Amino acid sequence: MKILDRYIAKTLLKYSLSVMVVLVGIFAFFKFLEEVGDIGRASYTLFDALAYVGLLIPSIVYALSSLIILLGCILGLGYLAGNSELIIMRGAGISVVEITKTTLKVSLVFIVIMIIFKFNLVAQSTDRSFAGQDYSKTLTEFIIKEYLITELLNVEEGNLIGVEIDAITASKYGELTTVVYNCEQLNK
Repeated sequence: MKILDRYIAKTLLKYSLSVMVVLVGIFAFFKFLEEVGDIGRASYTLFDALAYVGLLIPSIVYALSSLIILLGCILGLGYLAGNSELIIMRGAGISVVEITKTTLKVSLVFIVIMIIFKFNLVAQSTDRSFAGQDYSKTLTEFIIKEYLITELLNVEEGNLIGVEIDAITASKYGELTTVVYNCEQLNK
């Protein structure tokens, strides 16, 4: 029975991994297409878009994990039924309950792997993608301050001046669209 359990498990996992590759690829591709429109704004490049989508892949895998295992088991059992392997197993005296138990064991192992995956990789990659957005906003604010001081306030390089900047609206990649500034030293 252990040989058949391993064979069924191998078949179900093979189809589950195939489903995962296809679904995650489709979702990642469409997520990348959403990001393409923002390339070129502020300092957002093609590499940044690819890195952002790459960091989202673990969360996409986790979000689709129930669908992945469901479709993987359906396709795997369909493959076994299509090749009459389930009929041969039934003819050898293996009950439907035993085949179902093996399928459930594989599903539970996949679910446990996804839970571990969620707490390790997904949290780390999500933190990194948010950190990238924070870095982009900070860099944009620095560039805005430099532009205000040199171009609008006409302060020469090397002179110290205090400027308060408030970003009224900003895009999700840190591109500031409206800025209010106050410079008490120049009364502006």
